[in-house]
Amino acid sequence: MENEQNLNKRKCFRVYLNTPLCSEITISKIDDKKIDSSSTKICVNDIGPGGLLFTSNLKFPVNDTIVFEFYIKLLDQTIRVEGLIVRQILWKNDLLQYGVNFEMDDGKRGSLVRILNELAIKLRNKRFLVNSSICTKKDMVRCLK
Repeated sequence: MENEQNLNKRKCFRVYLNTPLCSEITISKIDDKKIDSSSTKICVNDIGPGGLLFTSNLKFPVNDTIVFEFYIKLLDQTIRVEGLIVRQILWKNDLLQYGVNFEMDDGKRGSLVRILNELAIKLRNKRFLVNSSICTKKDMVRCLK
């Protein structure tokens, strides 16, 4: 399993964000049972077709039976993806960072790749990301206090 995850890391590119994306997370399923839970704000630090890294002041479980759902606004599109939290890292000032592996079919992954390629081009050309949920200072305080 570990070798497969390392291989996936090499196959999938990541878009690293200087300013995080203000996104929402909710629990989608536990043990394959659909859950209706409220959402909370998180700050997405990087994202790729295979997963993302986010920061939060909340403790989330690293457990392969809990599927989380992420809502991310990128380039005028709201992306909804499910994934598993696969690692937790104590970051700074008691904040935690979480690594997430997405669970999605190839069609949805292809759509995400197209959006992420456009995002990467805009960031490389130092263009401001309009119609994306870039965290404001107020968002970051709310997510990370």
